[in-house]
Amino acid sequence: MTQAARPLVGPGLDGLAPVDRHALAALWTGAARSGTDDVATLAALVLVLSALGAPAPMVCRAAGCGAQQAASAFAASSLAAAYSGREPGPTARPALLSAPPGGVRRPGPALRRLALRALRDGWLLGGHVAQVTSWAGATCSDPAVREVLTVVARAEAAQAALWRDVLDWALAQRPRLLGRLRKVDLVQRSPLLDRPAQADPVVLAAHGWPRTEEVARLWAAHRAVVVARLAQPSSASSSAAAHWA
Repeated sequence: MTQAARPLVGPGLDGLAPVDRHALAALWTGAARSGTDDVATLAALVLVLSALGAPAPMVCRAAGCGAQQAASAFAASSLAAAYSGREPGPTARPALLSAPPGGVRRPGPALRRLALRALRDGWLLGGHVAQVTSWAGATCSDPAVREVLTVVARAEAAQAALWRDVLDWALAQRPRLLGRLRKVDLVQRSPLLDRPAQADPVVLAAHGWPRTEEVARLWAAHRAVVVARLAQPSSASSSAAAHWA
């Protein structure tokens, strides 16, 4: 992490209604905790990829994405503290200790779990978060928030691209997994649509909370891309195998 991850000037708080400030504190607290969760997820991914014999460049990318997510979480935490007046408290994750490092006992099931996570949580959801964050950064008016959103969007985009390539690599190792993934229920509604009913959407958008209609549009477009890719013949796995050979 570097000090550059923290905005030089805090967000503008003058004139913010308590309900809007509370909503923004909750938004950025959630972003900070999500970022720290991603750090742990990517640390585990490094171990899983290593255990499964993934190419060294991919393993190193996973480690690099973890460092980017750490900077992203630090930046989000600084905004959460500015809006709420205190640093976000830690959240224990005891489930992280319930499996051995990397969670790999048998390569076959581990590869299936990896492919599923890469599709649903990594490429689909992570790619959506990257797009929404990028859009929010381009449209918000608060310069401090825009600075943080630039950091967050860069980290999310790098992570989504990594997961997409992890999926291609997993399918190259076991092409028949594509049939399983085609049966996965990819939810129709973006998980980022919920917002406080009483908060002012104009104020929230100015501070980096994207409008619901734009979130819905981005989700529909990105989901359609993912579904179309899954529908393609498994030759995509062959090209991925050549790429990572």
